Amino acid sequence: MKTYLAFEMQLFLKNKKNRLIFLLFSFFLLVLLFFIHYQGIGNLEQQLHYDLQNNSIAMERFNTIQQNDPIIRPSYDNVLQQQRAIAKQDVNLRFGNEQKYIEASLKLAELRVQGQRKGYKGLPSRFFVNQNRAEKDRLFYRYLLDHDLPLSKNGLNGAAYLSIVTQALWYAAFVLFLLLACDLLVSDEEHASLVHSSPISVTQRVTLKLVIQVLFSVLLTLGLVLFATTLVSLFFGGGIFHYPVVYDAAGQFDVMTILRQSLFFSFYFLLLAVHVYLLCALLNSFLKNMYVTIFAGSFLYLFPFLFKGKAPFLKWLPFTYYPFTAIFDGLFSERFQTDLDFHFAFFVLAIWSILFLFLISFSAFFDISHSFPIQTERRK
Repeated sequence: MKTYLAFEMQLFLKNKKNRLIFLLFSFFLLVLLFFIHYQGIGNLEQQLHYDLQNNSIAMERFNTIQQNDPIIRPSYDNVLQQQRAIAKQDVNLRFGNEQKYIEASLKLAELRVQGQRKGYKGLPSRFFVNQNRAEKDRLFYRYLLDHDLPLSKNGLNGAAYLSIVTQALWYAAFVLFLLLACDLLVSDEEHASLVHSSPISVTQRVTLKLVIQVLFSVLLTLGLVLFATTLVSLFFGGGIFHYPVVYDAAGQFDVMTILRQSLFFSFYFLLLAVHVYLLCALLNSFLKNMYVTIFAGSFLYLFPFLFKGKAPFLKWLPFTYYPFTAIFDGLFSERFQTDLDFHFAFFVLAIWSILFLFLISFSAFFDISHSFPIQTERRK
């Protein structure tokens, strides 16, 4: 068993496909840093400029007649108060008064929530922040006030970078694991002599392969994220790791810190890795081709996006939870009008993983003589 264990470890590390994937992933982490800088993600000055511009355009749309209309007047007053709150944000940010800036931001978020609930009369909604974003901002700035936290004025620090990488990987994690696991069982054919000469059983061999590849995939990926975060912290500052992140909790928004978010992400990352590797093992058993496995896995990933309206059955399928950002941000709850949250997502992924494990536990799925009859016939 030790010989086969060492063989599987070397096989994973020396796999050219895996090396290329981790090289591209490292490049992705670097590019993300430049993306944060040039897009101004988390940059308060750029956000203020954008808000002022949108609000000014909205105010210009109200003509004199509309301002005196009893139906439209409440919307006009709300937008006018928003403009004043944004002006206060601008002044306080310029003079470094963080407490007053946070208070103005909280007032602005409350006005936006009120405006969305009552509806903006006489203006298209594209000029205004949606209700979810407004409620998140209100909770975010309330948390800053209650915990007396300083402002984070841009996304170029270790804590902010870690949070942004985490949210990006919630979309990309499935694709990453799919590419790593697509040849999980198919690759055995390239080393058939050693595989078949191993004294361990088929079940033990597959179990060892799954455990090793899942652990190496997760540890290497998280290790690269930690390394990148450390470098960003050294060059641009560590930031505040107990800064708030707003998330959806059963149809309502709640707050967790960036540190807790990263720990939460690590757990999800491990669960998803186990799930995707089991899925690829199952697909390899039936399809017997890594490229067809990638195609099938990609289809499953995109499957939920094919349904534009409500589709209640999707909440019981694991594919819905592969792009996990939609669950964390509340887009799932908004789309399906449900109070299900990430706890239910974990439950569904775990149940389907157990089902996959039950199916692949039958050695017939992995018996080379059954799965690859043509190759076996040639060897004979």
